[in-house]
Amino acid sequence: MKNSGFTKRAISAVFLVAILLAVGIAGGTILQLFCIIVATVGMKELYMATGLYNKDATDKKDNMLAVSGMVCCVLYFVVSGFTSALFTMKTPMGEIFTGSLIGSMEVMELIQLISTLGYMAASFIYVFVIFIIMAAIYVFSFPRFDFKKVANAIAIALYTPLFVTSIFLIRFQNDGKYLFWLIFISSWICDTCAYLVGCNIGKHKLAPVLSPKKSIEGAIGGVMGSVIVAFIFGYFVQFKLFGGNNYVSEYMIICFFGAIVSQVGDLFASAIKRNNDIKDYGTLIPGHGGIFDRFDSVIFVAPIIYILALILC
Repeated sequence: MKNSGFTKRAISAVFLVAILLAVGIAGGTILQLFCIIVATVGMKELYMATGLYNKDATDKKDNMLAVSGMVCCVLYFVVSGFTSALFTMKTPMGEIFTGSLIGSMEVMELIQLISTLGYMAASFIYVFVIFIIMAAIYVFSFPRFDFKKVANAIAIALYTPLFVTSIFLIRFQNDGKYLFWLIFISSWICDTCAYLVGCNIGKHKLAPVLSPKKSIEGAIGGVMGSVIVAFIFGYFVQFKLFGGNNYVSEYMIICFFGAIVSQVGDLFASAIKRNNDIKDYGTLIPGHGGIFDRFDSVIFVAPIIYILALILC
């Protein structure tokens, strides 16, 4: 049985890496669709975990908060993506905007800036809309939902899409095709190294009540593993193999802090599961659980990677 479980996890991991390679290389609309799926499914799993969504509910109105959040999430990505696309060179608006200067680095940087501002504007509007919609549901269906449920619904509706947006924005930057992978070096590589180190030399508990198997030694090993892989990736892959910019030290710094944050994100997701007495968020990924079980630290760490990349690279 244990071997069967390991095989499932391994096969699923291979498929996940293949998907990431595809969306990471493609970028653009393909990556945006990937972000919509991760954000919306992750949001649904969180709503189910907190009891705000039940597909078997007798009264479907009990799911109003969750359904509203998921619909708004999809609309947010569609609207923000459309705004971004208006200022890329592959659209008529982009061609008018760039004129005869297409191909210059200055124009490309300006396009990226305007596109990013478009996403930021959409994010601000989205926050406002979510509060209004959730408040309206709370008021006009009173007393169907108490304030705690409304607060949870708002927090989840903001958490997943806004954090996942950072994944797309990272890929859209200069060297984004490389920066994109720092998210996963800081999360999945960190998680793997932390597990291996913790299993072999872990003695001091990191969060004994929340996650008894995690150790301080494992956490340190995870951070160091991410930094080492960041060095290998930055120097041997980006710089030597593909002749990109030499950002080795910057990548190591980014992944150092990213790995720390990713472990907080992992524990954060574990705390939610403990609070709601569930083992996994879903069953979508065989051997791993749901989307949020596999992408919890990824979603949590993406904003810090984006911010540090803007500062350092």
